[in-house]
Amino acid sequence: MAPLSTRVFRTLIATLLISCAPFVASCGFSPTVVPVSCSDFDETNLTPLTSQSTQFGFQDVGTIAAIHGTGTAKVDGKSFVKVQQSVALPGYADKATVFLNGWRANYPDSDHHLINVGTGIGNIKSNIDAEGKNRSLSWVATGSLTDNGYDKGLNWSYFFTVIAWNSTRLNLFVDHGPDGGPLCSPPPKSQLNDNYFYGYSNSPSSAGSAFYSFIQNPGFLSGNITALLPRGFDFVWNDSNDDHHLRQLSYSLDHSETFAEHRKYNKKDATVTPDLPDAASHVGAGVVSWTSNVIFKDNDTRRNYIYSELDSGLGGPDVGLVQPPFASVPTDDGSSFFSGCSSTASRGIRSPDLEIRDIPYTYAIPMLTGWDVQYLCDDQHVKEVGVWIDNWVFDTPTPGGPGRIRYRLSSVLRDDDNNPDFLTVHKLTILGLRPLAAGKGGAGNTGTSGKLPTKPRKSKS
Repeated sequence: MAPLSTRVFRTLIATLLISCAPFVASCGFSPTVVPVSCSDFDETNLTPLTSQSTQFGFQDVGTIAAIHGTGTAKVDGKSFVKVQQSVALPGYADKATVFLNGWRANYPDSDHHLINVGTGIGNIKSNIDAEGKNRSLSWVATGSLTDNGYDKGLNWSYFFTVIAWNSTRLNLFVDHGPDGGPLCSPPPKSQLNDNYFYGYSNSPSSAGSAFYSFIQNPGFLSGNITALLPRGFDFVWNDSNDDHHLRQLSYSLDHSETFAEHRKYNKKDATVTPDLPDAASHVGAGVVSWTSNVIFKDNDTRRNYIYSELDSGLGGPDVGLVQPPFASVPTDDGSSFFSGCSSTASRGIRSPDLEIRDIPYTYAIPMLTGWDVQYLCDDQHVKEVGVWIDNWVFDTPTPGGPGRIRYRLSSVLRDDDNNPDFLTVHKLTILGLRPLAAGKGGAGNTGTSGKLPTKPRKSKS
C-alpha cells in the first residue's frame, strides 16, 4: 500500500480534497468510494514557505482593499506541498476572502513524465486577536507536480488575491466554505467541509471534459449576480496509474448564472440536485451554477483522468461581472503540417503587460478564470509549467469615471531542452463592485503612471 502522504495528496483532493490513490487496492477510485478521512490531511505537516509577498491592487481606505500576493515553497524527495499563509487586514475591514490567481511548478532536477498537477486554496478562516482589534485572514494552500514515482521534489509558487471590505459600506456576501468552522464533517464520512467537486473525464471520444456544479446559499438572494471566485484545480491520470508526456493542459471556469434546474450537478464526491421548491427550473433560489471545461492530454486522443476543483461564491447587491468568451478544444494528436511545428526553441517565461479599459464599476478586480497551455508539435516531458498574474493594479485615470485594470500575465511550459515552443491563451473575468451609476466615483489608490509596480513587498519565512 502506498504511504499515507501519497494517498492523501493524489487529487485536489491531492491538493486539498483528499482522495485515495487509484492503486490502493482497498480504496480504488469509483463513484461509491468515500475519500480518505480529511483528518489525515489536517494532521499532515506544513511545508515552510521560502518566500512570500503582498502588494495592493488598490485600496479605498475605509471601504475596501484588494491585495495581490504570492507564496513559494520547495520540497525534496516528495511531490506535494502544504503551506499556511495569512494576511493582516485593514482595521476597517470586517469581512474578507481569498481566491487563486495563478500557479507555477517545476521539477528541481530534470524533466519528467506527469501523472498529477494541481494547486488549491482552502480552510479559509477570519481571525481576530484577543483584544478584538487586529484582524487577519488565514488559509491553507497546497500544490503538486509529480510523475508516478512521487519522489522528484517540487518547486512551487501560487498567486492569490485577498478582498477585504467594510460591510457597512459594501453590500457583499461570500460563501468560501465554513469560515471558522470544522475542517471535517463528523465520522464516518469525515469529508472536507468546502465548496469543491471531483469527477471523472466524461467525454467518450475526446480529452476535453465538462463538469456542472453549483453553490447554494440563501445569502445569494440579496443580489441579482453571484460571482464565482476560483480557488483551485487538480488533474490526475487514471489509467492503470501510469504517468505520461503532456501535450495540453486547459481549464475554464465558464459563464456563471443564478440559475438552477432539476438535474445532477457535481458536488463534492457525488452528483446531486439543488434544493428547489418544485419541479421547475428557477432563476435565483440562492443558487449559482456553472460549467467547468477542462482538457488533460498527451498525444493520444483521450486518456482517463480525474478532475477536481475548489470555488467560492460572492453575491450581494454591489456585485457585478464582466465575463469574456473563452473556449479551447483538444489539439491535434501528434505533429501535423498545420500545427505550427518548427525547431524554434521556447523563449522561456512569457510576461506581457496587458490592460483593460472603460470598466464601469467603482472597484474592479481581475480573476484568472481560464487558461490553455500546450506544446507545439508533439507531447513532451515537463520540467516547468504554470500560468499566473504577476501583479495588477486598478485605478481611475479620470476621477469618478470608468476604471482600468493593468496586469502582467506570465506563463511557461518547457522540458529540459526548451524545445519545442509552447502556446498560451487565457481568460480574465472582471469582478466589478458597485456600478458607477450607483457609486460616487472610483477608488483612490495606486496612481496613473501607466506602469505596473516592479517589485512587491517580500518577506522570508
